[in-house]
Amino acid sequence: MKRLFLVIAILCVVMPGSSAGMEVLSVVPYPTQLQVHWTAVEGADYYDLYLDRVPMARVREGHQVMLGSNEQPLLSHHEYTVLVAARKDGNIEMGFATAKARTGGWEGRYRWVNETKSTNKGWAKQLDYRVTYEGGEYRIEGFFDRWYTLFPLVDPAMIGHQFAFDGEGEVFEAYRNNMRVFNTTTIKPKWWKVVSSSSTANSFIVDVRSRAGGIEVVTRSTYRFVVASEGKSELHFTTTADGVASLSIFRSPNPGENGVFKAVQI
Repeated sequence: MKRLFLVIAILCVVMPGSSAGMEVLSVVPYPTQLQVHWTAVEGADYYDLYLDRVPMARVREGHQVMLGSNEQPLLSHHEYTVLVAARKDGNIEMGFATAKARTGGWEGRYRWVNETKSTNKGWAKQLDYRVTYEGGEYRIEGFFDRWYTLFPLVDPAMIGHQFAFDGEGEVFEAYRNNMRVFNTTTIKPKWWKVVSSSSTANSFIVDVRSRAGGIEVVTRSTYRFVVASEGKSELHFTTTADGVASLSIFRSPNPGENGVFKAVQI
């Protein structure tokens, strides 16, 4: 494959955008995937696909493929150079085509609806999310009595800073409201602090350490975006805790969710 990569790199430099009448017919963008469709080349045994000169897939049947996946996502809002190379067995070049394509983004409105009677004392009936993208950064908000920022929960400079549970301000209200929905315990922490905040191409994670009743626990909130059926985006929220605290974390009451709260784009 390394040798194939070098051949393609040279082709990209010295040749025009296509050969042998080959074309990239369409590239359908998703936030972390690109669906590529190209013209067939007579006599070709397979097609190698590259993004920014990086080998991505080899296709022997058909003339389209989805590059990227929920498990191996591409970058959102990123322009890629797509290259499709037609070859015969023995690494014989038959033709190639290139195109530019930009992935989409996760921004929009999402809604989780609890379709059961298990509502965590009435708190967990429905939750709307608003996702925005600005300056290369995502922001996730949840609607309780109004919109509150859930990710990033605190500014980077405040990571590791200890907050009183009953403090006043938007950050405190966001933490308390989210806790009411996704935590079944009635115990109130004395204090809490964000110990880490991180993100990948489609996941956003916040780890919070809190102390209640002489016990300190770490709770992890994960917001994971996926491309679901028919290309629609979904926001999957999970909350987990270490030790005995894991017993009091609210689980999704929807059948078949396996602890995942699935919010659908609306």
